Amino acid sequence: MALLLYLPTWSPFVTWAHFGEDGPELELAGRVLGISHPTGYPLFTLFVRVVAIVLPPPWAAVNLVTLLAAVLAVVGVGFAGRFLIRLALGEAPEVEWPGGLVSGAFFATSLTWWKQAVIGEVYTLHLALMVWVLALVLHGGRRQGLMAAYLLGLGLAHHLQAVPFLLVVLFYLALVKRLRPRAWNLGAFLLPLSLY
Repeated sequence: MALLLYLPTWSPFVTWAHFGEDGPELELAGRVLGISHPTGYPLFTLFVRVVAIVLPPPWAAVNLVTLLAAVLAVVGVGFAGRFLIRLALGEAPEVEWPGGLVSGAFFATSLTWWKQAVIGEVYTLHLALMVWVLALVLHGGRRQGLMAAYLLGLGLAHHLQAVPFLLVVLFYLALVKRLRPRAWNLGAFLLPLSLY
């Protein structure tokens, strides 16, 4: 639903709208596998490069990557909302799913998010990664923890604002007594940093 909502206002070309000054730079860096301004956004650059292979100019690969990441973030907010409701109320499917849908819908229609979703910027991918980490951590489980560690590593390979979020996740896990460091989790976390 978020994709259908954003498509009419999405810009398929590089634009400077909504203070998206980085769009042209990110598009060029992705197309030639260059390095954009610090931190360079290696993960984002690789995603733009893959899309640019099949999307010729003047179409903006950076805008398509941003749009898809925005939709993934909305879905992640819905799942995170669902798991938060489960933590608060216990197993209650009759409330979990509607609550998740409402949280995703409110997030998808917020003006600031919508403006970032329809232009070429790095923030949608960053938030998509972080919100999926949150959803996986709230869900719990060994496999979910491994995936959350990997996504956190990808987040650090994208934007350094993942560092404060990492600290919040570690604090939460220590608070709920689920902080059990494992070699697999550390490996999954460090692997994506090789993109730098």
